[in-house]
Amino acid sequence: METVQVRVQALDSLLRSHAGGLELQSFDERGVVRVRFTGMCVGCELRAVTASRVIEPVLRALNGVTAVEIAGGRVSEHALAALEASAGCDDLQAILRAVRRHEGDL
Repeated sequence: METVQVRVQALDSLLRSHAGGLELQSFDERGVVRVRFTGMCVGCELRAVTASRVIEPVLRALNGVTAVEIAGGRVSEHALAALEASAGCDDLQAILRAVRRHEGDL
């Protein structure tokens, strides 16, 4: 549980650079992590992309995590591809660059 909390706190710090945030709701005995977006992430149209391309992979990489559930973070693969192809992904690209820079911290 502590490692999950540390990882969520690191992701929260990254998202706070964009006035957003991430909060751990639970981590159960089956290995399911439940988180929710906070701050500006709540209304951000790119939160689903951030969820599927940043939050989920970082948390799934942890030993013992079997699934990640993100409140309001689901998007179809088709919609995800369309979002990523759009010109409005500057915020997502900035978050992905920050994740890559801080991979050792995550």
